[in-house]
Amino acid sequence: MFIIPLLYLDQNRLQKHAEEISAITIRGYDEKCRPEAELSKYKIGVHLLADYCPTDRYLYISKRMPEVRLEETWKGLQGRVIEDVYLEMYDLAKNYVGETSIRSLAFDDWIQSNIAQITEKKREQIEGLRGSLARRPTDRQVESFCNELDILAKFELQVFSSYMRFLISKKFSVNLKTEFLTNFDFIFKHSVNGTRIGLADNIKPDFLYLRTIIGDIKTGSWEEFFRVMIAAYAMAYEASENTEINCGIVLNPTFHSARTVPLYANSSIFVINDVLRKAFLAKRDQKLRVLEEENIPETPSDSLSCRDCGYFDHCCRGTP
Repeated sequence: MFIIPLLYLDQNRLQKHAEEISAITIRGYDEKCRPEAELSKYKIGVHLLADYCPTDRYLYISKRMPEVRLEETWKGLQGRVIEDVYLEMYDLAKNYVGETSIRSLAFDDWIQSNIAQITEKKREQIEGLRGSLARRPTDRQVESFCNELDILAKFELQVFSSYMRFLISKKFSVNLKTEFLTNFDFIFKHSVNGTRIGLADNIKPDFLYLRTIIGDIKTGSWEEFFRVMIAAYAMAYEASENTEINCGIVLNPTFHSARTVPLYANSSIFVINDVLRKAFLAKRDQKLRVLEEENIPETPSDSLSCRDCGYFDHCCRGTP
């Protein structure tokens, strides 16, 4: 989260993208972006645009078979926990600078105490939910994930403290709260009505940065459709708020045993160009057509690829 202002500065405040932004011709508020009448029966969440299920059986069950219970999985819990950690770190940092004078700032001690607090709190949360998961993680898996949370929290809070020190070093008179709100200008989980473009009426991108860059947090391996989902959020925002959203970011932390910091190799700010917008509209229509079918899609041929799905037991019961 706190890495985003650095990415923003590193990319020259997006000035180099001005020409690409001016070339955008497809906007969510345009009438041409509405789904065809025959596809307007269903409204879907942005998460249902994903291609995790090769046959879109997941999509069909979630919208056409509400009686089927969606189980939480270990992979899903990890993603939810990481999202929570980002938001908790933001609140901790905001409260710290809002309640502490410049003379009393002690970032190093504050970071150490909060890393331990965050990791321990999440470990307790995982242990409390572990027994209810569809396929319980091993002790080693839990320990490995908690180590990743430790790495993430340490890195993000150190980036925050370094950036704040930099801001403080530039001025004789500094209002810490104002500096924080100006440079870490995030709005989280802003509700957007996406019904005008075939999406749900209460979709929530993970954050807006500087009121202009729309972002989502995605964990695990990189998928190309992540950026298409950002285009969906942007166009829903445009349709709902009658304004323009030109840029997005997928915050995608990954971890490697040889690194002591998270990897953000795919987390650059990008222009949500017409290619991505057309890809979203095509993907939306594809998914809506699945819901128009009378018969449920077939179970994927390789059930091993479905192990992390919350409908695994319903679809693949009795398979290895």
